[in-house]
Amino acid sequence: MQTYDSHKSVKRAYQRNTLLVVLFFVFLLSSNFIFRNNSKIKPMEPGTQFNQAGTTVTYIYSEYSSLSDEFVFAFSLPLSEVNALYEYQVIAKADKITNEDLPFDMKKIGQDKYVVFLKELPRKWKKLSVQVTAKDGEHDILEGDGAFIFERRAVKETDKKLAKDVEHYSQFFVDTRVKTIEKTIKETEKEIQELKSNNDKIRAVNKQLKDSESQETGEELEAIKTKQQDNESQIKMNDDAIKELEIKIKDNEEKIEALKK
Repeated sequence: MQTYDSHKSVKRAYQRNTLLVVLFFVFLLSSNFIFRNNSKIKPMEPGTQFNQAGTTVTYIYSEYSSLSDEFVFAFSLPLSEVNALYEYQVIAKADKITNEDLPFDMKKIGQDKYVVFLKELPRKWKKLSVQVTAKDGEHDILEGDGAFIFERRAVKETDKKLAKDVEHYSQFFVDTRVKTIEKTIKETEKEIQELKSNNDKIRAVNKQLKDSESQETGEELEAIKTKQQDNESQIKMNDDAIKELEIKIKDNEEKIEALKK
């Protein structure tokens, strides 16, 4: 026969186990939440733009070297007579640990691209803030709507030294541009195939309408002919669009040839 004390012991054990189960599920839910947040951190997309230094700054590429604690950041500026007058620099900080700016080297590639090497990064840095500035005489132009923020978890990382020569990055920019154009060509080819497929479907419909003409008279026959004419107009519009897209592909192929010379 179960005593009162043994009954209390069983009850306490049940309550304790229930509490442990609840705490376990709370942990799982909180961990899942954390994992979801981590999964949302994505690398900055090439082409991301900010208004900085009184102009538009376009992000191209970045990479961190854990071997040398350096971070490379490449960007481009619009070609303009005004931009050509300024000397461009950056203000970069890591994790807000200190107000000191990170030291850097900057190289200009061609007329509109720049490569920045941030040095002496803290070994355990988590976030970088980089703002492009322009020097107008003795004054810095800081006009803009924010800085480029790089999360370490989303940055490409290497255990090798970063390339420093201009030729490397010149070729890198060419290769990147070629890949972008090739992607555009593939997307354009897909558009052409969709238009051609659409035309095939319309022609099949018109054939059915043509075959049904002998079975109709009066207004029904006129409606069928009108529908065929509308479909033929749509086919012509699609054909014209295809020709324009084919010209676009040819122009892009010529751009690739020029870049590879």
